[in-house]
Amino acid sequence: MAKANPSPTGLDLTGQISLLVDDVPCVIDCRGDKVVLVVADMKTALDLRRKLSSSIARLPQVVTWLQVASLTLEVEVAGRCLGQLGSEIRPNWVAKVLGLSPFHIPAKALSAALTKNFWRGRSS
Repeated sequence: MAKANPSPTGLDLTGQISLLVDDVPCVIDCRGDKVVLVVADMKTALDLRRKLSSSIARLPQVVTWLQVASLTLEVEVAGRCLGQLGSEIRPNWVAKVLGLSPFHIPAKALSAALTKNFWRGRSS
């Protein structure tokens, strides 16, 4: 269970929870001032996005909450950061083109999305 530790700059969270969101497996991993949504592979991430498409309109509210709490939300797919949202994060052109404007999508995420391992998850 996540717990909040007092911090002069905002919340400091620790903990991890595994859950199913509309039958899509994911993990919420709290790492200090970063909340990470961990998804196994790109196919799972796209499935999750499709199932949560009606919630996309609420992203500005999520951004406000994250900014007030001095937190960042990061989406991690196959061990790589796919996008960031929240405190001191500004959307870039990639996110705007994809219709995910509140997010910042690193350029490395685009090149990673072209690899087979990104679609199948990490290979050991």
